[in-house]
Amino acid sequence: MSEMIKPGRHPLLRLMEAKPATETWPMPVDQFVARDYLRHADVLMTVRKGNLLSWLIRTATKGNFSHAAMVFITPNYQYGWQSTYLIESVFSGVEVTDLRDYFKYRGMKVAIQRSRHAWLSDEIAKRVRGRMLGDIKAKYNFPLMIAMAEGLWFSLESMVQGHKRTVLRRERRGGRASPNEFICSGFVQRGFVLGIAEFIRNGQLPASALREVIFDRDLASLLPKDWSQHSPAEQVRIVDLFIEEFTDELLSATPRDLETSTDLDWVYVMADGVVHPVTNYRQVCELMELKAFPG
Repeated sequence: MSEMIKPGRHPLLRLMEAKPATETWPMPVDQFVARDYLRHADVLMTVRKGNLLSWLIRTATKGNFSHAAMVFITPNYQYGWQSTYLIESVFSGVEVTDLRDYFKYRGMKVAIQRSRHAWLSDEIAKRVRGRMLGDIKAKYNFPLMIAMAEGLWFSLESMVQGHKRTVLRRERRGGRASPNEFICSGFVQRGFVLGIAEFIRNGQLPASALREVIFDRDLASLLPKDWSQHSPAEQVRIVDLFIEEFTDELLSATPRDLETSTDLDWVYVMADGVVHPVTNYRQVCELMELKAFPG
């Protein structure tokens, strides 16, 4: 009897996992998605040209992007999946979505960001996206038309009063919650903070790492600049108090906060069926035909 084939060790599987000897850019989306270019906890920023809701969100938040999601699963032939899956907050709640599904929508363009900090290993990145799993439930079960109407009203409020002020006002008065489509970036922000906090509590990361995953610069500035003035126990206490005190502010993070963050690098643009590697924000704007906002 022939020896049982061990997953991941068969020559055919190794061939399937290997990248082509030469890479040609721009690369077709299907080819890109099926390989290991993306990493866990990469952030996807999207804009859908010609879509009213996307335009309203971008106008309300004064940015180029209307939605954010996080890479949840990357291709792994050993376990039988050959696509990339995202975890995101949408109207129906929190869902895991095949990246390819994004391109079923006309006018959809995607830019991909990645933490620039070497300490964010794959183990830590998996914990970050894992913290988001507990939110997979339909928090907003109202019909789509009602959701759209609420979204339009929320946009108008944001245009007049400012996005963050509108989100915080709604959360704190205990009234209407902000539509999920408008707190997608807050969902991503929350995942980073809660995931990193676990490693800080366990002594596997310094408390200073927390600042490097808070994308609202004003909020990040509230953390100590010199953590050495506090004992390890005090540092953990500060981290826990910060998260407790500023939960609403973290959830009100906007796509604009991620767009302008100096802690995230731009790595790819996916538009018109192909993927381009990028190294800076200006390249992103040129390829996506967007206005380059100042940082």
